[in-house]
Amino acid sequence: MPDVSQSLGNSPESNEISLIVIFDSTKLPTAIADKKGGGISLSKRTLTIIFVVIALFLTSKTFGYEAIRVNGAAMAPAIEDGQYVLAAKWPYGYNRYSVPKHLPVLPVEKTAILPERGDIIVFVHPHKRSNIHVSRVVGLPGETVQMSNGFAIIDGSKLPTQDVELPQNLELSPKPRKAFVEILPNGKSHMILDIETSSEVDNTTAVTVPEGHVFVMGDNRDNSRDSRSEDHGLVPLQAIYGRVDHFLYTL
Repeated sequence: MPDVSQSLGNSPESNEISLIVIFDSTKLPTAIADKKGGGISLSKRTLTIIFVVIALFLTSKTFGYEAIRVNGAAMAPAIEDGQYVLAAKWPYGYNRYSVPKHLPVLPVEKTAILPERGDIIVFVHPHKRSNIHVSRVVGLPGETVQMSNGFAIIDGSKLPTQDVELPQNLELSPKPRKAFVEILPNGKSHMILDIETSSEVDNTTAVTVPEGHVFVMGDNRDNSRDSRSEDHGLVPLQAIYGRVDHFLYTL
């Protein structure tokens, strides 16, 4: 399983997924013994089932879900350091990063689908194509996004927030000083961790998101490299690898 970092990760060209197929063992066809040679031959039904399982595995690996281990705490508390997630490859269309490179894909302008605000996406780093990242979509094309004293402002309006207590089981360094829930214009909400309000990324100039791009930020705002920083920038739609749909275990 590939490692995806909220900072650094492995090549997006490795497409791995674990597919678990459960059978009722009492109904499985059995191998047939060859009385003459003492060998084992398989019935046609058994071979068909084996073929179907292999086909399902390859299809799921290429076009379905991919299991990913996330390194770093930029998306805490939604995703912990070392946690496994399942990323769906189909929601935004397929591109050269989400399928094996030997398979043909349509031009991105015909396949790219705009993520919804609040989606957690897996994407190729805009400037370091060998690295893949995880972050949350906050700004959409045509919008102006800015940070002021640690709060997000979209098209001149500060996003509503509600103060909440810090989760008790957080083991982060540096440790956040407070937490609040950020409410996006489409009604989706998520918890934000805040370490300070005077860091470089807490106060930024306004950035207008161009067509074909999204503005992303980590939930652990002061411990995330995202669209607020020049070395990261906005994420092109053709660089999006998938959408995090399921949260699994942590190692």
